[in-house]
Amino acid sequence: MIDTAQAYHNEEGVDNTIRKSDIDCKEIFLVSKIWISNYGYKKVKASIDKSLDRLQTDHIDLMLLHQPFCD
Repeated sequence: MIDTAQAYHNEEGVDNTIRKSDIDCKEIFLVSKIWISNYGYKKVKASIDKSLDRLQTDHIDLMLLHQPFCD
């Protein structure tokens, strides 16, 4: 499992690391998180598309709300 987040600004770095490794992408369970400023249907869709682009993948196995209660 690889855990990333939009707020950590590490999605592009994770992509680079995965590509340089000998690990088959099918062996990786990829997780990312949507930041609170991107909540709402349209913003979430756009946010996921940006994460997919930064990660250079067509899927993310688990997408979470980073702070579900905005605390």
